[in-house]
Parts: sequence; structure tokens; C-alpha cells
Amino acid sequence: MRLAALLLLFVGCAPAKPLPPREVSDAPKEVDAGAPVAESADASTSAAAPVAANEPCSPHPCRVSDRAIEIAADGNDVVFLRTFGLKGGPQLLKRGPNDKEDVILAADIRPSRTTRVRRPVVDKDAIFFATSEGVASWERNGVLTLIGPQSSGAEHLAVDDTNVYFMGNECTLRKVPKTGGTVEELVKHSAGYCGPPHIAVDDTNVYFTADEMVFAIARTPKGRGKPAKRVVMSRTEQRSILGLTVDDANVYVLLGPSGITGVGKGKLVRVSRKGGPAVELAKTEPANNVHSLGSDATRLYWLEGGQGKTTLMSMTKPGGEKKPIGEAPGIGYGMAVGKDNVFFVAWETTGPGSTPRIWRVTK
Repeated sequence: MRLAALLLLFVGCAPAKPLPPREVSDAPKEVDAGAPVAESADASTSAAAPVAANEPCSPHPCRVSDRAIEIAADGNDVVFLRTFGLKGGPQLLKRGPNDKEDVILAADIRPSRTTRVRRPVVDKDAIFFATSEGVASWERNGVLTLIGPQSSGAEHLAVDDTNVYFMGNECTLRKVPKTGGTVEELVKHSAGYCGPPHIAVDDTNVYFTADEMVFAIARTPKGRGKPAKRVVMSRTEQRSILGLTVDDANVYVLLGPSGITGVGKGKLVRVSRKGGPAVELAKTEPANNVHSLGSDATRLYWLEGGQGKTTLMSMTKPGGEKKPIGEAPGIGYGMAVGKDNVFFVAWETTGPGSTPRIWRVTK
């Protein structure tokens, strides 16, 4: 089970059949990340074919860009890291519904030349990243800073109004002020196996995963000392956690197939923020890659896989009938929920044009 779960870090029965994707832009041309970037009136842009302005992307998903698997939503824009086909370091880019080409925000987003960068999280004034050296921020004025150096690195992070919470692969939850400062250890969970970390924040708590369980701590603990850890969801049939999201009443968790048998369907479950038994909302065919669950105020979104394609599913909160709202060829790698759109990545791994592509679906 644990070997299968580790593979999730490296790879990736609908009631109705969604319509196939409709490409509305061609792949951007190769860009040398170390080369000078031409400036436009607003920002530098990469060479790409035009995309129709405000193109409706439902029921057909629209192809947005390619050569990226790390994405985040910024309103109706998608922000992403391009790491494929570059001579230099990873680029930070964005693409909006009215943009005719990818907008390059930073030609090399690494704090140092040996840093691995992943998991962008968009905030009001900055974009934060989990890196192999800790937490980095890219301010909207173009300043890149390693705000939370950490020797064990960061694998996943979440933000509230003042702090960035992050975890590496050693079952330890830490925080650092969004403006930089001292890294504080909050919880260290003792376990032989941590699994890929997930973090979510609401108005009072920080939720995190370790050892195939979900825990919570108070954002502002009472008294002195480290915050007390409590169990929100216990281990479920040794299932790997593929996604985590919260609202004002519940925690929603996307689980992989049973680790006892290693086969079968996954589950989408709901548990009260206070903890308790998990309520199964749907059986799933998960895309088998982490961070493939998201939500907005009224709906849940997640990725399912099978038969060489990725399907974006949706369900009303706190639970209802699941339905497919878009599909694309390839293995699902990640998703991001924006204001009016949901973005997801599907990677066709065979054929001459094999590359990860970003798709947009109108809600």
C-alpha cells in the first residue's frame, strides 16, 4: 500500500458521458527560461497562438496551455509552473480568459539554481510556493523571497490572513509569517509512514494529513505552548488521501482504493469539522494523483481516471448525485477551482505529442 502511495508523487461510473474537449489554442512555442523576456504594456508574454476571448468552456473543456502540472486559480485566471522543455529553471505564468497568450510573470522562479519548486498558492499580494528549501513567495511587484527556510523542504502549504502553514515529508506541520520571519514548529506526528501531505485552513483551524489520517489544530491555541492536536478522521482501510478541502461545517476527503487489497474503487467522504465517523458520498475512480479535490461555496470537484482519459466530476454540498462536467485525454495530475471556471491537468503520456495540458471548464 505504502509503495503504491509513494508512486502517487510521481504519476498519476459516471451517470452520464461528458463531451470531449475542444481545443481553443495551440501549444505555446518553446521558450528559453534563461533568455531575456520581452516586455508588453502589462507583463511579459510567451509566444502562443490566440485564444478566443471569453470562450465558453462547457460542455466542452477548453485547452488553455501545456507543459505544466502545477496549477493554482487566481479568480478567472490560472497560474502555473512550466517545468517541461525549458533550458533554464521553471517559469511562473498565468493565463486568463481574455489573454491571447501565456503571460510570463517570472522567467525563473527558483530561489536558487538547485531548488525544486512546486504547489503554487495564490494570495492577495503574493504567490507562495513549496520548495525543496522551504517556503518561497513571489510578490506581485516581481520580488522573489525565500520567506521560510527549512532544511527538510516543503511539500504542501496553505495560507490564512497572516501565516503560511507547510509540511515536508516528515509528518511535521510548521508555520511562517507571510512576510517572512521565524519558522515555528506546530505539530510533529510520530509515524513510520507520513504519506503525501495535505493542508487546509478555515476560520478557526488548520487541518493536515499524516499516516493516512486527518488531524486539526487551532489556528490560535489557548494558553502557552504548542497547539493540541486532535483526530478529525481516523485511518480508513489503509486508503491513501488524495485530496482535502473544508467548508464551514465539514471536511471532505478523497480517498484512494483500499490498501488492504490494493484494488477497487476509491471514496469521497465527508466528516464533521469536530470529528466523527466518515460519511461516504460517492464511490470514485480516482485519478491516483494527489491534490485532485477542490471546492467552492456550493460544490465539490474532483478528478477521476480510466480508459486513457481524465474526467472532472462535480457534486453539490454537503452531498448529492455526482456528475461529469468535462473530460480530456490522459492521466489527471491536479486541479484548481476558480471564480467561474475549474482548471485541471491531463497528461497524454504516449504518442509524439505527449505532454501535460491545462484545461478549463466553465462551472
